[in-house]
Amino acid sequence: NSVVVSIVAAVAGTLLAFIVSYTVNRTTLPMRAGLSYISMLPLAVPAIVLGLGLLWTWLLLPIPIYGTLVVMIVAFTAAQMPQGFQGVSASILQIHQDLEDSAVMHGASRWRAIWRVTMPLLRVPLTSTFLLLLMLSMRELTVPLFLFTTETRLLSIVIFDDFENGILARSAATSLLYCVVILVLAFVARRFGAEKR
Repeated sequence: NSVVVSIVAAVAGTLLAFIVSYTVNRTTLPMRAGLSYISMLPLAVPAIVLGLGLLWTWLLLPIPIYGTLVVMIVAFTAAQMPQGFQGVSASILQIHQDLEDSAVMHGASRWRAIWRVTMPLLRVPLTSTFLLLLMLSMRELTVPLFLFTTETRLLSIVIFDDFENGILARSAATSLLYCVVILVLAFVARRFGAEKR
């Protein structure tokens, strides 16, 4: 469960961060300022409040996803949106829009210019953002604490339960393995970024 939720949430978060960042920084839509504020909103909301809000949302809405991994993925994507948005926005601002406009002037559509010009230049930042969101998803505890069921327990929940029930040896061993995995991901992210630079 932890692997599936973390990877899917990191991919979804990276894609959503790119779409929102591009809309805010490259378009003239009137709603782009509002999108920027909404993307940063989870930073102003404590994780406990965010978890409770998502719990009530899925309980009240007639969408049968509570008790599935989908609700965890949505929660993680929302909780980590500020980090993804800031990372991708900073990278988009470093790429001059004239590069895309030149491709459009030579006959490419806007979508093709984004795919063939902007995306290759953002390959490293997007990969770094994905790895960052992956690490944040793996260590997240507060948000899923209100959303998990017996079928959707994550490793962070298992570690917390072991600690609360006094099974300290297993909790410590699992935490150490978790730290090693996150350390490896951080090392890969740094090496990947250094090689591409």
